[in-house]
Amino acid sequence: MKWILFFGALIGSGICDQETFSGHQVFRINVRNEDEISKLNQLMNSDNLKLDLWKSPSTLGHPADVLVPSFSLREVKSFLEEHGLEYAVTVEDLQTVLDSEDRKLQRNVRQELSSNCFNYGAYHTLEAIHKEMDFIVKSYPRLVSAVKIGHSFENRLMYVLKIACDYGRDLVITSILKKMDIFLLPVANPDGYVYTHTHNRLWRKTRSVNPGSPCIGTDPNRNWNSHFGGAGTSRDPCSDMYHGPRPHSEVEVKLVADFIADHGNFKCFIDLHSYSQLVMYPYGYTTMRAADADELDTVAQNAANAMASLSGTQYRVGSVGSAIYTSSGNSVDWAYDNGINDQVLRILAKNEKQLSLLRDLEGLKPQKVDFWRGPARPSLPVDMRVPFSELKDIKAYLESHGLAYNIMIKDIQVLLDEEREAMAKSRRLERSTSSFSYSSYHTLEEIYTWIDNFVTEHSDIVSKLQIGHSFENRSILVLKFSTGGSRRPAIWIDSGIHSREWITHATGIWIARKIVSEYGKDRIVTDVLNAMDVFLEIVSNPDGFAYTHSMNRLWRKNKSSRPGTFCIGVDLNRNWKSGFGGNGSNNNPCSETYHGPSPQSEPEVAAVVDFIMSHGNVKALISIHSYSQMLMYPYGHSLEPVSNQEELYHLAKDAVQALYEVHGIEYIYGSISTTLYVASGITVDWAYDSGIKYSFSFELRDTGRYGFLLPAAQIIPTAQETWMAVRTIMEHTLHHPY
Repeated sequence: MKWILFFGALIGSGICDQETFSGHQVFRINVRNEDEISKLNQLMNSDNLKLDLWKSPSTLGHPADVLVPSFSLREVKSFLEEHGLEYAVTVEDLQTVLDSEDRKLQRNVRQELSSNCFNYGAYHTLEAIHKEMDFIVKSYPRLVSAVKIGHSFENRLMYVLKIACDYGRDLVITSILKKMDIFLLPVANPDGYVYTHTHNRLWRKTRSVNPGSPCIGTDPNRNWNSHFGGAGTSRDPCSDMYHGPRPHSEVEVKLVADFIADHGNFKCFIDLHSYSQLVMYPYGYTTMRAADADELDTVAQNAANAMASLSGTQYRVGSVGSAIYTSSGNSVDWAYDNGINDQVLRILAKNEKQLSLLRDLEGLKPQKVDFWRGPARPSLPVDMRVPFSELKDIKAYLESHGLAYNIMIKDIQVLLDEEREAMAKSRRLERSTSSFSYSSYHTLEEIYTWIDNFVTEHSDIVSKLQIGHSFENRSILVLKFSTGGSRRPAIWIDSGIHSREWITHATGIWIARKIVSEYGKDRIVTDVLNAMDVFLEIVSNPDGFAYTHSMNRLWRKNKSSRPGTFCIGVDLNRNWKSGFGGNGSNNNPCSETYHGPSPQSEPEVAAVVDFIMSHGNVKALISIHSYSQMLMYPYGHSLEPVSNQEELYHLAKDAVQALYEVHGIEYIYGSISTTLYVASGITVDWAYDSGIKYSFSFELRDTGRYGFLLPAAQIIPTAQETWMAVRTIMEHTLHHPY
C-alpha cells in the first residue's frame, strides 16, 4: 500500500491582550534593481526600527511587505524617500484590522454556541479546532481516526487525522483512498497558535526557551535536518528566522519527523503557509533545480490551475528558492531529501587516479555520498549510496571523469519497504506462536528480551554480563558461555559494531544458539567449552542499532554528540587505539569514518577495552561485519605483515573452506589492508597489538546485490556458514594455546 501526507501549519488570529499595534502600518515597497534590494536590506537590518518583514521580494519587480511600528514611521518614510524607493501604505492601522478580526471571532463563537455548528468560514481557537477534529472522528468512524503523535513544548497535545479507505461520492477522492491513506495535521505549532490568541497576534515561532537568551522560540520551518543553518536562517534567538540550536531541536518538528520516519512509506508531503499565493516545491536552500524539477513544476502548475478554475485566484509556481526566497532547514526540503529513490552505484576504478577522484567525492560531499564499499584498489568495486537529490550531480561527476558505473540498487526504498513488511509479518507470527524467529531481523528491545529468555533457559552454561552503558545510556550486554572456573582462556566474539549491518546481529544470535545446542553433541564445541569461556557481544552499538529501526536504516556510527558540530556519531571501528587517526579514518565529524576526538573516546569501545584488559586471558577475537564475503586478519592500519601471518593465513583458509562447504559461498581472505583497504583504529588491530594472537574480522554476505539490506531469507544460510568458520577458528585456538 502507498501512503500520502497532507501537513498543514495553520496560522490563526485573535485578540492580543498584552500587545497592541496601534498606529502600526504595513508598507508595500517596490524594488526595481539590485541597488534597491541592497537599500531595503540596509533598512531591515536597522535593529532600532523593529521592522517585521512580512513578505520578501523574491525577484526584481515583486514587492516587499514590511510592518512598520508607529514609532519608526517617520524615519522609515524618510529613508525610503531619500533613496527613491517607491512604497504604498497597504494597512493604515494594524490594530484597527486586528480589532475587527477579533469582533468577528467573538461573534462567531457566540453563533456557534447557539447553533452548535462549526463555521468553516471563520477563524477558531486551538480548543475549538481540536473539538471539531474530535467531532469529525466521531461522525466518520469508518473513514477518520485520530493519531496522537506527542506533545508540544508547553505540553499541548499534537495529533493528526488519519483518513483511510472508504467509499464516497467524489470518485477522485475515493480512488485515492483505495490506494493511499491521508494524514492531516491541522495545527503544527500549537503553542505559537495559542499565543497568537492570547498575547501577540503576529507571533511566528514556537514557544521553546532558549538558554542564555531572553528571546523565546524557534522558527519551526528552519529547524529541519536539511541544510540546517544555511542561507535564509539566523543563529540569533531573537530573530524570527532563528533556526534553533540543532536540527529537530523543536519537539513539534521532531514529532512530525519521527512519525514520518517510523511510518516509512509517505509518497507526498504538503505544507500550508500564508501569504503570497504561491505553489512551491524544493529546493529552498538553493536556487539550483531539483533532480525531478520538471515533474514537480508540472504538478504545481496543475494545482495552481485547479485553484484558478474555482475562483479565478492566480497562484505563481516555482521552487521555494526561486519563487520566494532562500530558506534552509525547511520542511519540504527535508521531506524531499528523505523520501525518494536513493540509489546504490557501483564503480570499478581502472587506476589509482580514478580511485583518487572517488576519494575526493567524500571530501566534497561528506554527508551526501555514503560509501558502502570505499575506494580501495583498482581490483575492487566501489559501492556508494547516493541520495536522490544528488544523483544528477554525482552521475555528471562520474561521467565527466570517465568513471564507468552501473546501478546496483535502483531504488533503496523498495528494499526498505520489503524489509519492513517482512519484519511486521514475522512479528505477528512470533506473537501468535510465542516463539522467536531466527530467520527474521529484530529490534534492540526484541533482542534484549530474547537474551533474557535465552539466559533463563540455559542458565547452566550461559549468563548475562552488563559491561557498561552506551552514550545514550543503553545497557551494553555480553553473553558468557562457561562450564565453570574463573579467568579461563577465552574467545571474544562481537557483532553489530556498525549498526546498519543487521545480518551480523542475526548471525550473532544464531551463534549463541549453536553454542548451547551443540554443547555435549558436537565434539569441537564441547571441547572448547570444557576448556575455555566464550564471550559474545551481539549488539556492540546499541544506540546506532536502535536508530536504524526508528529513524535511519542506513546509520553506521554510534550516536555521540560533540560541541562545535551538528554532525552526530563516531565510527566505532575507527576509535580503537591501534593506529588511531591514520589512513582509512577521517577527522571530519560528518564523515562516516570519523575516528572520534581521541582513542577509546566512545563508551561502547571503552567498555570492551576495559572488559578484555581486566579479564587478561582472551586468546581469540572475532569481529563480525558485513558485507563483501571476506575473512581477514591484521593489520588494517599498515601493509606490514604481522609476526604470525602465515599461521593466520592458513587458519583463514581453513575457515573459509569450512564456510564454503555449507552452501558453496566463496569468501576471499587475507590481511585487512591487502584484501579490503587500509583502515586505522580498528578492533582487530587493537586486539592483536594487545596480545590476542588470533584476531579476525568477517565481512558477511553478500557482494553488493543487496549490500546492507540483505533479505531476511538469507539470514539462516548466512549464519549457518559463518558458524562453521567461527567453529574452525575456535578449534584452532583451543589446540594452539599460548
